[in-house]
Amino acid sequence: MKFLKKLQNLPLETRKMILWLTTGILGIVFLGVWIYSLQQRIERFHQDFQNKPNIAPLPKIEIPEIKIPTFSEEEIKEMEKVFQEKAKELELPTSTTQTLENQ
Repeated sequence: MKFLKKLQNLPLETRKMILWLTTGILGIVFLGVWIYSLQQRIERFHQDFQNKPNIAPLPKIEIPEIKIPTFSEEEIKEMEKVFQEKAKELELPTSTTQTLENQ
């Protein structure tokens, strides 16, 4: 009780300084405890993760190889010819210029 009476009799500026110093010290202590507990939780998580056996291996996914076809000039001309014949059968315009002319 004598300590509190002495503290109450101190000037206001001194009491404020003691309050802020006490608050700062307690804040640093709590921060240290929090960092320590966080470190312990991370280590425990890491150990648990390493100790768990694999329940099932992951399946291997085979990615198919896609080959892009290459055509010679003759093959391209032949395909254009077939396209134009099919377009005439279906009564479709065979080129974009014909489509624009019809509009």
